[in-house]
Amino acid sequence: MRRTNASPTQQEAAILKAAAEEVALVGVGRLSMEVIARQAGVSRSTLYRRFPSREALVTELGRKTF
Repeated sequence: MRRTNASPTQQEAAILKAAAEEVALVGVGRLSMEVIARQAGVSRSTLYRRFPSREALVTELGRKTF
């Protein structure tokens, strides 16, 4: 994976966009952090740095959506 110069805000936006797309495809129950990281173009460690758990990501996704 290549490093990007994306800011933390840009990374979070990319992660939330990828998460929303993944939820639309497979639902919350089958949400894969690995797939989200790959789709967002970040490493898993970056994903977990921005969102420490799957629940934190789903909560923020719901907060941004509604």
